[in-house]
Amino acid sequence: MPTAQAQRWLSTNEVLHYFQHVRKVSGGWRAQCSAPDHEDRKPSLSISEANDGRTLFRCRSRGCTFEEIIKGAGLDQFDLGPRPAMLAASGNGSRGRPPVNTWKKTDTYQYQHADGEIVYLIDRMERRGAPGQKPDKQFWPRRPDGKGGWIRGPGTLNGIPRVLYRLPELLKVPEGELVCLAEGEKAANAFVELGYNATCNSGGSKGWVSAERTNPDYITPLRGRRVAIFLDNDEEGEAWGHTVARSVSAVAISIKKIRLPGIPPKGDIIEYRDAGGTVEEINGLIENAPEWKPTETDVGRTGADHPREEDREIQRRKIFHSRNRKVEIQPAAPLVKGVAYRKQVTIVEGLAGSGKSHVAIDIAATASQRMRVLFVANESPEELDARLDAWESFHGLKTPQLYIIAETVGLFDLTQVGALIDTAEDLGGFDLILIDVLSNEFGAAGKDETNENMAAAFASTYLIARSLNCGVVVTTHTGWSGEHTRGGSQSYGSARRVLHVEQTDEVIRVKVAKANVRRDHEARRFCIIQVDVKRIEGADPKRVEEYTVLVDAAKIASEAKPLSARQTEVLIALAQPIFKRGAKFAEIETHTGIPKSTISTSINALMKKDLVDRSQNGTLTLLANGQELAQRLIEMAEHPGNQSIEPTPNRSLLNWELDTEDSSKTTSLMSGGSVAVQPLFNDPVPTSSFAPPSLGERTAEPHGSKGESGVPAPDELPTRLEREADYSL
Repeated sequence: MPTAQAQRWLSTNEVLHYFQHVRKVSGGWRAQCSAPDHEDRKPSLSISEANDGRTLFRCRSRGCTFEEIIKGAGLDQFDLGPRPAMLAASGNGSRGRPPVNTWKKTDTYQYQHADGEIVYLIDRMERRGAPGQKPDKQFWPRRPDGKGGWIRGPGTLNGIPRVLYRLPELLKVPEGELVCLAEGEKAANAFVELGYNATCNSGGSKGWVSAERTNPDYITPLRGRRVAIFLDNDEEGEAWGHTVARSVSAVAISIKKIRLPGIPPKGDIIEYRDAGGTVEEINGLIENAPEWKPTETDVGRTGADHPREEDREIQRRKIFHSRNRKVEIQPAAPLVKGVAYRKQVTIVEGLAGSGKSHVAIDIAATASQRMRVLFVANESPEELDARLDAWESFHGLKTPQLYIIAETVGLFDLTQVGALIDTAEDLGGFDLILIDVLSNEFGAAGKDETNENMAAAFASTYLIARSLNCGVVVTTHTGWSGEHTRGGSQSYGSARRVLHVEQTDEVIRVKVAKANVRRDHEARRFCIIQVDVKRIEGADPKRVEEYTVLVDAAKIASEAKPLSARQTEVLIALAQPIFKRGAKFAEIETHTGIPKSTISTSINALMKKDLVDRSQNGTLTLLANGQELAQRLIEMAEHPGNQSIEPTPNRSLLNWELDTEDSSKTTSLMSGGSVAVQPLFNDPVPTSSFAPPSLGERTAEPHGSKGESGVPAPDELPTRLEREADYSL
């Protein structure tokens, strides 16, 4: 049993409230590991209690550290007692240690049936907050186990119908009388102390909807009463008040929403009363408040017994027979082969610095040759202009239909999302929208990249994609392991296609990690090269390192010198049957006798020529081009003759192939050699002036030369040049 001394830190039962998917097992508990980079889909965290009362953790799948586990759970080290190193430093583990900020129960709220029988209790727990702030608080539920004890911990109320607070007293209120609805038990008790009939829901500002779902008679006790909803002074309070009003409008004879004057942020009736607010003043606020009426969008969502006939008709129109499916359900129209489709969302994921932004810019600039593209550059927008200049110089093309937003769009604010959709429609619509990078949308909204928030972000991107009939591509960061996108299963589940970007030895690999429709291309390999600033009009010599462009690795190989003797020897060695599944540096050194440092130099050169690939564990394998070349080298050694052997070049100017619904208007952009003059787009850019609706200070501006209207005129748009681009390595 825990000692009295051990009670200075959190008990194990208290610690369990910080973890998810907790279940009792032999010798302790099993829970989902909380380490930030551990997506523990099958709970593998063992939790047990030591003899002195300390809580012990062990991650059985990845071996996450103690610090990672408590950080992800939101715990502090001193909440859990001293670790072994601290015990050694302080003798018996108690003297000289700062006092532990533990949770203490300050009140208990009873939720009862109509006859007074307890359904469940809510314990209000508090501990010291930050200096000058209110105490931190949590609410821990428990319910009777039928044996005189209590059931506690996560999932305590699963399957238990919720009831309104102070239900027996509420049922005694005559019809036509006033009932005050507060956000929390403490506030409801304050109204009772002032002489009012009062109630609330359990679970705080987000608990009303879930409570109503568990009990079809949840709002019945308010039938025929007048309801005054008192809002806390914050956004959550406003949202809670609207949800409650919409719900109880099905049974209450009148509804008023009351905002108490002069209370601080997040304040309520407690602060109003303590500041000297009187019952007479509260009565005046209730008397003068306008009566709340549901709007058109609220009708049908009020919890009434019967839905409107209009709503039934809407649902009837959604249902169609399977024989009409080819008319009602249209296939996803391709935009960029293997990357983007209309009404779908694609993820381009990778570690920070892996080259995601270069890939996104290259896709956007290429797509702008045939379609209207919006690029949201919320990460390092100051570098975008230089990269686009480099792209245009390298390819000898302009980007006439590329529009830019150089900040976040506000994916967590539906008002901003709607404004973006309206503005895009006023501009003539977009075929493709790229957001680089999604994590900055979270940062701007002050949200963490949790599964719940990731679901909200992708809901907004799908709303944009379906409203504008466009494709959406978002870049995301993976965890430091490089394996999974932050937001985990929700990210992969929401996206229809995921492209994984990784960089090894200056070679960027782009592979399909997920494709719900079809896999249109295998792994692609690119390099980032610097474009000579002398070829770029108006280039800033001080920013020479920013003028970079993404180039197919095979293109660099085609411009490189023939293989050296050492490179040839290494290539032939990798083609031997014993290395069919790949080889490590040491194995090649043993087989060839070439020094390891020379092998490393040769391998880097062969990788740049798109002949050899190296996995993350260092295994070297031949690519298709490498296998073909190695076989030709072996044949040449056996049958001397042709001494001129070089990799087969791939001279495609653009890295991505564009698709359109009307093939008669489109010619492949991936043809080798010189490129003929073609129109740059299918739908012309509007030449008349426009004034997009305000999105704060956001504006979408095309990159390149502009007319007086701010949009390039058709006669200003260059055609594709009849030449191959030259570049410097």
